[in-house]
This record gives sequence, structure tokens and C-alpha cells, in this order.
Amino acid sequence: MSKSNRFSVLETEDVGQTDIFKKAAKKLKEIDRLKQRLVHNAEELTKLATESYWRNILNPPTKHVDQAADALRKAKQHAKQAKKQAKIKEEEARKKAEEAQKLADQEQRKRTAFIESLAKFTDSLDIEFRDIFIKNGFNINKTFRILSKKYHPDRNIGNVEWAETKQKQLLNCKEKFAQMH
Repeated sequence: MSKSNRFSVLETEDVGQTDIFKKAAKKLKEIDRLKQRLVHNAEELTKLATESYWRNILNPPTKHVDQAADALRKAKQHAKQAKKQAKIKEEEARKKAEEAQKLADQEQRKRTAFIESLAKFTDSLDIEFRDIFIKNGFNINKTFRILSKKYHPDRNIGNVEWAETKQKQLLNCKEKFAQMH
């Protein structure tokens, strides 16, 4: 701290900074004078090319404006990216729904064709097997167990031979349905 200026500590601007501003102002005045001339040599053209450099020193661009513009640009970019992602997700969901619908339609056609093929059976045991088969949700083993209990020789004590032939027919019927299903 010098004795000549007690308040030099309170000065906000650095002495070196003011020299740079003075130099920039001087250079800009010189460049303005050069602009008024019509013919320039190589040295003068290089001085004219440094105009933006000296203008930025004298009038530095404010970062606040740049930050606001940058934030706006980022927000627009984020919105654009979010819109693009939403569009991609929507397209994927639509494709997934179409695929599920195709599978459901195919399964329904397959089931309908299977039920129609079951209608060609004319034997009473085949018809009974078919009806119970459809009733039990197309489960062959469950249908076979139900009918096997019904036609078991122990349940049909008076008609043991008839029950045994029905059991054989039931096995053939199960094999037919297993091949179709």
C-alpha cells in the first residue's frame, strides 16, 4: 500500500486491465481511420483483420446472454430428442400390438380349424371325447382320465368285456386327438 493513495486497495479495476482497454481503444480508432481509406497495403489489411479481437477486448460479450441462449438451445435440443424418443416408443408399441393381434388371430384360426376338424368324428366315443375335451380346455390327459374312470372295468362290473373294449377304443381315441392337436 502506497502512502500517496490510501484507497488504492478499494479500486476494482487492475492497472494492467486499464492499459489493455486503452490499447484496444487506440487500435480501434486506428482501424476506423484505415477503413475510411480506399487502398490498403498488406500491413494495414492485417490490422483491419484484428478488429473483432480488439472489439471483444473493449466490449466483452456478456456470458449471461450466451448462457441464456445456450440454455434455450439445450432445451430445444432436449425437447426434440424427447419427441424423437416418444415417436420411437410409440412405433415399437404399435408394432408390438400388431404382432400380438396377429398371434391372437392365428391362434383363433388354429383353434377354429381344430374344432372344425373334430366335427368329422362320427363314433359316439369320439364325440363324447371331443365334447369333454373342449369343455376341459383342450386338455387331452384330463379328458382321458375322466373317460377312463367312466369306462373302467371296476365301475362296470356287469359289463367287464364291454368296458375293456371301451378302454381300448378310448386309447385309440386319445392317440387320434394327440396327433391332431
